[in-house]
Amino acid sequence: MSGGLNFGHKRVVPETASLRGGAPGTMTCHHAQELLSGYLEESLSSSERERVETHVVNCAECARELREMKVMLSLFKDQCVRREPALDLWAELAPKVEQVMMEERLGVMDRLRLRGSRFCNNVAAGAILFTSALAMNTEARLRKYLLSDPFHQEA
Repeated sequence: MSGGLNFGHKRVVPETASLRGGAPGTMTCHHAQELLSGYLEESLSSSERERVETHVVNCAECARELREMKVMLSLFKDQCVRREPALDLWAELAPKVEQVMMEERLGVMDRLRLRGSRFCNNVAAGAILFTSALAMNTEARLRKYLLSDPFHQEA
């Protein structure tokens, strides 16, 4: 063991400041390991960064965890090639934007007429879907009562 005290499953390493309400001057391995990714991403405050560094210097287990995380991140950076999206999003969005802008230029009555026809089309499509779902459900329910098909003659 390097410089720390072992209390059951929690390893406590002496430090100069406390973290997350722990005992003053200590940081548990659990707390340090929670902060390791932030440490590697350099998103911790300077005081948190110092606490993690002090803990890792005194704790072999957390030092090993930090090394493993560094290796994993370097593998991701080396193996994962950044690619630009294959689709040209503007080519897909431009006609839709143009259509919306054309609608805004329409008068009030024309816009209401257009929106009313779209609403009716959506209601009709919904009614068709509902009717087909109802028909499938009805057929499934009736199948259990049908012993043989009277209209289908087998040769």
